[in-house]
Order: sequence, then C-alpha cells, then structure tokens
Amino acid sequence: MVEDLPARLVQYDLVFAIGRMALEALAVGCAVVVVDERGLAGMVTTDVLPSWRDHNFGFALLTRPLSVDALVTEVNRYDAINAGQVSEFVRRRSSLSLYLDRLEEIHRYMRARNALVPVDRDASMLHLGKAFRALFSAFEDQMQDAMKMALSRTADCRLPRLLPRWLKRLVKSSLGKHI
Repeated sequence: MVEDLPARLVQYDLVFAIGRMALEALAVGCAVVVVDERGLAGMVTTDVLPSWRDHNFGFALLTRPLSVDALVTEVNRYDAINAGQVSEFVRRRSSLSLYLDRLEEIHRYMRARNALVPVDRDASMLHLGKAFRALFSAFEDQMQDAMKMALSRTADCRLPRLLPRWLKRLVKSSLGKHI
C-alpha cells in the first residue's frame, strides 16, 4: 500500500489497470489499458469512456483474450491528446462533490418515499453496518491485491518494475528466452 498513489501515477503515461485503479489513473491523466489476468478490454478512449465508466472499468469489459499481440496493439493506440480528453471527462464526471450531491439526492428521495412507512431503526442500522463491513472488506482486499500486483518486482530488470506479475509472465511465456 502506498499513501501517495496520485503522485506516483503522474510519473507514467500508460497504466494497465481495471476497476477503481483504472479510474484513479485516468483522473490523474494517464492513458489506461483495461486489462488483468482474466482478459482484455482495451485502451480507454473518448469513444468508449461513457459506456466503460458505467461498467466501472470492470470485469464485464474483459471480453477479449489476453495476448502479447493484443497488448501491443492497445499500447500502439496511445494518443496523448485523447488521454487528456478522457482525463478531463473523468475529473468532471467523477468528482467527490458530484458523488456527494448524488448521495444527498438519493437520501432526499428515500426520505420522501418512506416518510409514511414506520422504520425499525435498530434493525436498519444493524443491516447497514453489516453491508458496509462487507463492502469495505471487499474493497480493502481488492485494493491490497491491486497494489501488490502493481508493486511486484522481478529479477528481470529489463521489464518495467511496476508491471504486474501476471503481465510479466505472459510476456515471458510469449517471447521465451528473447527477454
């Protein structure tokens, strides 16, 4: 785990990520290839951004098989101008203030809708607490896995140090002894 992720991310032009990590990298201006060991979605561009954001840059997008050729194709699609446009869109649409406004809107709607319905507050708080604990635990596990993957290092220093371990294995298996 690192406390200065945004500061580290701005040192890179291209990031391989999925989910929240992809969103964080996009927000700081990195171009992102949505990929993990389960498959490949591709380079996040302005063309796919709204749809992929609706899917949280997640598993449902990983529809293509993972291969070195497919990754090279996506890396070659890098366009700094498009990456900047994507970053601006993400910053505009995924800000904390917009998120909080939406939560307040949902809260007002739910209060108005349930104003006449009696509520067992103790039971509600118990269920809410259980839901948040499960959500936080899943989020914490996902972030730990993502950070371990991002910070893994290999003895082969010709590969970028922060390249995920599964991606290094894929490249090594495809290129054999040539690396």
